[in-house]
Amino acid sequence: MNGTSVDLLALVGQDSNLKRVSRANGDEYAGPCPFCGGKDRLRVWPNHSKGPRWACLSGKAGRAGCGRGGDAIAYMVERGDLTPKQAGELRGAGEPVNTGPRIRQPRPPAPLPPAVPPGQEWQRAGRGFVSVCQAVLWGPEGAAALGWLRGRGLTDKTIKAAGLGWNSEDLWQPPELWGLEPWETDKGKPGQVWLPRGWVIPWEVGGDLWRVNIRRPNQELDKDRQRYPGREPPKYIGPKRPAGTGNALYNAAALTRERPAVLVEGEIDALTVGQFAGDLVTAVATGSTAGARLVRWVALLAACPVVLVAYDADTPGQKAAAWWLDVLPNARHWRPLWGDVNQMAQDGADLRAWVQCGLDQVPTLGLTGAGGGAGDGPNWTPGLPPLGAETSTSSTAIGAQGEPPPVTGGQDSQARPWGGADLPVRVDDLQAFEEKWGLRIVGLEWPADSPGLVATVERLSGVQIGKPENRKGGALGVLGEERVC
Repeated sequence: MNGTSVDLLALVGQDSNLKRVSRANGDEYAGPCPFCGGKDRLRVWPNHSKGPRWACLSGKAGRAGCGRGGDAIAYMVERGDLTPKQAGELRGAGEPVNTGPRIRQPRPPAPLPPAVPPGQEWQRAGRGFVSVCQAVLWGPEGAAALGWLRGRGLTDKTIKAAGLGWNSEDLWQPPELWGLEPWETDKGKPGQVWLPRGWVIPWEVGGDLWRVNIRRPNQELDKDRQRYPGREPPKYIGPKRPAGTGNALYNAAALTRERPAVLVEGEIDALTVGQFAGDLVTAVATGSTAGARLVRWVALLAACPVVLVAYDADTPGQKAAAWWLDVLPNARHWRPLWGDVNQMAQDGADLRAWVQCGLDQVPTLGLTGAGGGAGDGPNWTPGLPPLGAETSTSSTAIGAQGEPPPVTGGQDSQARPWGGADLPVRVDDLQAFEEKWGLRIVGLEWPADSPGLVATVERLSGVQIGKPENRKGGALGVLGEERVC
């Protein structure tokens, strides 16, 4: 037999709930992957020109799948019906193969690494640099740079609340100042930390400075294109960080369990959403198409009522959006109508109405306006502190008109998305999870039977959370900072 003599669609349909999604390659079907999960990352083409084919979309397609694929025989090998040796023999033997149903546990993908901020020396140097740049921005030397930010639609209140600054010239500093190990360049010279000219954007989350991003002026980018033909220079760049550190989620401290979130690429996009619709949603940014793909940030987003994924309306942005839509059970695709969120605002679009329209597409939230009228905006009670934030007004979270959202110490059970009663569950087997990921038990925050949060965290971290008997009711609190408790 060969891979064309088996009804691949019926075979895969035993393990996955497939739905026809397009006519590509003679009909394309999609569903969860039996081997790694997801929503629709598995694709089956029963009428492919090269014979029936299946594939689990992976990183090359902008998805988080396992990358397995092939013909019907390859599927039976992955499923456990055949050994590779048997498959090789049967491809030419013409013998029948048992394709009956088989119960198989999904194979989780490789765990994502934990989120780690840079060391204290790096953070001290970064804060010193940021403070100088903030002073320059609001002085005579920064007038033109400040005008550029205002031209992007940002108000002075938003600019100040975000702590933006201006670095007026390229700087090179010794790595020791930033707590970095010395290195040599390709030409054998001592390496230095490059601080390019541009707008300075600090990333403060939970009391740590995770990153300092610098948006370079367009004229500097044009110079680099002339100097290095064929190479696209980076628009955003910051001081070198220790390896494996600084991969953060911009404005993550503002995320709450009651307020929907909007996920965008750039910090200016996040500030724009916060300025126009900060009372409706919390805007966060990954900083790049592949940024923030770590358990800590995924889990914080998974705890929100809904996440509108609003990456840039271009091919890289939409491929990156597919990764988040695949990972987050509460994600909804809400692509900018053109360009990016900030471009829409610059062009005169009603950004607040656009965000509200996105929320209205999620009827299960039951969101109503603050005045009680349907469609006026979400109605929640901000009784819980932001995830990962300190219980003080020193948080750098950006809310409506650039103001930090209110943080109170009380807790109202009516504010919980699941509407459950107080049934505390103390989980006693989270030690390994806490040590590996730097997360803390916060208690009484999430339901033990939440359909998305626990499953998402377990799948991405590779760590099983809690005992089965602890999931039958009550609230399971896992993710957050110790000081939130």
